[in-house]
Amino acid sequence: MKATSPTEEKDLLLRLRDGEEQAFATIYDRYNQFLYLQAHKLTQDGDDAQDIVQDIFLHLWDNRQTLDIRAPLAVYLSKSVRFGFLKKVRAQETRTRYAEELAFFMERGTCTTDEVLLERELVERLKALAASLPTKAGQAFILKNLEAYSIAEIAEALDVSPKTVSNLLSQANKDLKLKLGISLLMAILSA
Repeated sequence: MKATSPTEEKDLLLRLRDGEEQAFATIYDRYNQFLYLQAHKLTQDGDDAQDIVQDIFLHLWDNRQTLDIRAPLAVYLSKSVRFGFLKKVRAQETRTRYAEELAFFMERGTCTTDEVLLERELVERLKALAASLPTKAGQAFILKNLEAYSIAEIAEALDVSPKTVSNLLSQANKDLKLKLGISLLMAILSA
């Protein structure tokens, strides 16, 4: 790495800030190998080291107009290597954690037969309770929550305004909460 005087470095950074590609190329040529060696010492992997260095130069170019580099450029770029390495380690830890969680989920399986049957029973019970509501309120609830219709689609199907659908859904939710509460109380008392 060729030594640079503070004046020359300042001029180079000003030209970079102005978007001069030659200034960027000069910085790249001057520091690329130095940064790669630092990154390789940390990562012990050529590809990871190259990724870190590329990210540094990409960041340097993309943020050239707003960068405020007060330390010597070599110091700033060296710190960028350490930051890039730590960022890569954190990302790897996150990927590892997600992979472990996915493996656990896959081992456990998605649903057991009992869970599927319980879900079906709950849906049927909810449909029966919704059907016991005043006609359009129950229909609106079923269409919205069990068949995934939009408010506009429900309004068209029931031949009412979207505002009326919202009111029907609000009333159905209140009524079902009450009915579910009573049903649960009765189930607990009869048990």
